[in-house]
Amino acid sequence: MSGYDEHYLKLEGATIDKYIGMSDDSVRAFPIFQSTLKTGEIVFLVACSDPEQNEGGFINILSVDDE
Repeated sequence: MSGYDEHYLKLEGATIDKYIGMSDDSVRAFPIFQSTLKTGEIVFLVACSDPEQNEGGFINILSVDDE
């Protein structure tokens, strides 16, 4: 298991409760979501282009039927 697997496994069973919005109006903005982990902890999910958070990223939303 990689470090990324360990990191992303925390999201199993989580719910996205709310889209907070973009971090700012620039093209490098970060989309931010409020989420509740299965432990009950409330966290923010932030789409970044890399682990160092150099700029925002894009999240593709794909239907399971599209796989």
